[in-house]
Amino acid sequence: MLSEAAQEAFEHVKEEMMVLNHVFVQDKFTMGQLGSDNAKYFFSVRDSIIYRSNSLMWHTSQLSSIHADLELQLHSSFLAGMHTAELLPSHQAGLHYLFDDIVFGNVSLLDYVANLVGLVFEGFAQRGKYKWNSAFKSAASNHGPLSSSETGSLLIQAHKDWVNCLQAYRGDLIHTHAILGNASHEWKFDASGMQLSLRVVIPSNLKKLFTRIPQPHDKLDICSAAEMIGITSANLSANILSSLITRVRTNSNKPWIRDPDTTS
Repeated sequence: MLSEAAQEAFEHVKEEMMVLNHVFVQDKFTMGQLGSDNAKYFFSVRDSIIYRSNSLMWHTSQLSSIHADLELQLHSSFLAGMHTAELLPSHQAGLHYLFDDIVFGNVSLLDYVANLVGLVFEGFAQRGKYKWNSAFKSAASNHGPLSSSETGSLLIQAHKDWVNCLQAYRGDLIHTHAILGNASHEWKFDASGMQLSLRVVIPSNLKKLFTRIPQPHDKLDICSAAEMIGITSANLSANILSSLITRVRTNSNKPWIRDPDTTS
C-alpha cells in the first residue's frame, strides 16, 4: 500500500547510507585508524538509519492498509443498519496513533543523520552528542568546517524549509496535547452499488508544513500527508548523506581519525 515515490525515497536513504559505509570500509587508512570501538559505533549508526527507514516504510504502509480496512468496516456497518457516525471517533483515533508514530520516526531519522554529520566533521569524540538541532546550530555558527561546507548549507536550508516546523509539531504532540484532524465519511450510489469512503484530514497545525504543495491543505488526508512527510524527510536525509560521502572521499583533513582514542 506504500506509493512508489515513498518506497523510492526511503530506499534512497538506505542506498546512500551503504555508499557512505563503503567509503569508510574501503578506505583502509581510515578504517585502520578508527579503532574497534569507533568502528562499532559507526556501524551502529548505520544500522539505526536503515532500521528507521524500514520502520517508516512499514508504518506508512500500515496506515494506508488500516485506512482501507476501516472503510470496509464502515461499509459493512452501513449495510447492517448501524449509525456510521458513531464509529468515526475510534477510527479517527486509530489512524492518528500511527500518524503520530510516523512523525516521531521522521524526526528520529533526521537526528540519526545529524549524528553522522557530527562524526564526519567533528570526529568520534563527539559520538552520540550530535542531533539535528546541534548540527544545525554548528552549521549556522559561521565558524568551523561544517558552517562553510555543502553539508552545512543543506542543514540550514532544510531546517528553515522543513525540519523546524516538523519538530515544532512533534513538540506539541509530546509536551502539550493530542492533535487530531477532522474525520468524515461519505457514500454514493452508482451502477456497482453503494460506495463509502472515510476521510481523515491533517490537523490544522500541520498546514504550514505543506505550504509548497499545490493543493488545498485543509483537505489533505492523513495517508497522503504521512507519505509526503516521509518523502520530504527521506530526500533531505539522502542529500545530506550524499554530501557526507563527498566530504569523506575528498577531504584530506580527516577529523574522524584524529581523536585520542582512535589508536586503541
